[in-house]
Amino acid sequence: MLTAPHNFAVVQLPGRQFPGVVFQGDSLATFCEQANLIAEQTRGSDAYDEAADLRDGLNEILRSYVAVLEGRGTRLPFGYRPPAE
Repeated sequence: MLTAPHNFAVVQLPGRQFPGVVFQGDSLATFCEQANLIAEQTRGSDAYDEAADLRDGLNEILRSYVAVLEGRGTRLPFGYRPPAE
């Protein structure tokens, strides 16, 4: 870890040239909810495609997080569920 842990931390993974950022799952779920809302609010505008791409990318990461936690029998720290692909 390259920073103190908070709701996120900067980490250096083995074999990677550049550090990455680790978010807490509940923070990621909040970002997903916000991205979903923004995508819906921009539907029909020039910004929609970008908003939808952001929403879809974040939800993909969250689906992976949910699958790992459920596979381990760990309770989710949030109520939001990403839509199925």
